[in-house]
Amino acid sequence: MRVKQSKQLKKIARMHGQACAAAAPCGGIPGVGQARAAGEKKEIKMKSEKLSQQIIEKIHKIENDGTIVNASFKIIDSSVKAELRLSAVWTIRRIVDEIKYPKDLSGNAGELWNSMSALAGEITKTSKLLEGKNAATIKINKNGQAEAKNQFIIAAGRQFLADYKKTASKSAIKLIDKKIADLQAQQKALLPAIRKCNSEFCAERKNAKIEQGKINAAALSSGRFWEADDTAIKQYFRPQFAKNYLADVSKKWRAALFLECVEISYKGYNSNCRHKLHGTGRGYLCGIDDNGDDWGFIVNNLSQSYDDYSNAALDFTVEDAMSNVFSIDKTDLNKCTRQGDLLFCPVKIKTADSHEHFLTPAEQWEPRAAHLITSPTLKHNSVYFCADNDIIVQHTSHAAIILPAGDYRLYMSADAD
Repeated sequence: MRVKQSKQLKKIARMHGQACAAAAPCGGIPGVGQARAAGEKKEIKMKSEKLSQQIIEKIHKIENDGTIVNASFKIIDSSVKAELRLSAVWTIRRIVDEIKYPKDLSGNAGELWNSMSALAGEITKTSKLLEGKNAATIKINKNGQAEAKNQFIIAAGRQFLADYKKTASKSAIKLIDKKIADLQAQQKALLPAIRKCNSEFCAERKNAKIEQGKINAAALSSGRFWEADDTAIKQYFRPQFAKNYLADVSKKWRAALFLECVEISYKGYNSNCRHKLHGTGRGYLCGIDDNGDDWGFIVNNLSQSYDDYSNAALDFTVEDAMSNVFSIDKTDLNKCTRQGDLLFCPVKIKTADSHEHFLTPAEQWEPRAAHLITSPTLKHNSVYFCADNDIIVQHTSHAAIILPAGDYRLYMSADAD
């Protein structure tokens, strides 16, 4: 609601101009006109001040009462020099005892909660009895601004009191209360279904937790730890870092990679302090081999990537760590076969005149203790090997593997398993 400059305010501005004119010398007794004008202005000012104070007191009484409605009234003065800029805003709301309903534990905000929220919004809308506004802009010098402001307060205050009398009457409140009661009755009808929905979710979550516990136990006891959830994997391997992050789990390599982290603080968009994990370049590569043995060791100097704020990211994979451990290009890993601490990569051996690849015939070869490579046509030079027949790689505890006939390069980790 917006009200134009009132007749009373126009009158005040006009009277202020007349008083200024009367104060000017115009013949007759010097100073008589000036004294009369000053007296008239003082009388008007005293009356308007008293009346505006009375109105403000009435408004404050209504605001402090708060038994029937919640009312607020505010005067905003943005005056500049010889221009008076005033506005008044007020709201009148019916006090409502809101129904508190349970939140959706599933986090999906289902249809029941959407209906409940829509009803709550309708109740809030219905309880807003009135939002009013009055504004005025007057060209007047500083001497007349106080009186003009009083007159504005009187006009705006009277308007607020009239609105209050109309909207907070017994008949009006009775009608509003009936609408709100009808809406709250609809909310109450939804409460049993909401509670039932949350109860079913809690039961499902409990059963799922029990089921996941069984899956975790079976996965860890069988060595297929990648089938367990992240929490179970972390509790099983217990990485050796104060702060760590499970970055990746690989079924192919039977390995999990934990990253060492430090916590850093930063300012969010709304200037509040936040925290996040920052990688140090160290990791813990671990797993359960096909023979059921646990293994794990620290991996240093992982090549780090950085975000837009120069913070080390946590986007490493098991392949990144394997590349570091076996000193092999990451792009070659997919075609490799692993047995414990040995890695066999298919290659194309260079020409026979290269001393580096000079191969010696041998039907069997033990590159590292407990690992035995055999084939009738086997040739090797301790790094590269080849055969025209299938190549069998045996180990005292790991399962034997069969490599197709061809050329291979052997990669070994620094530490034997």
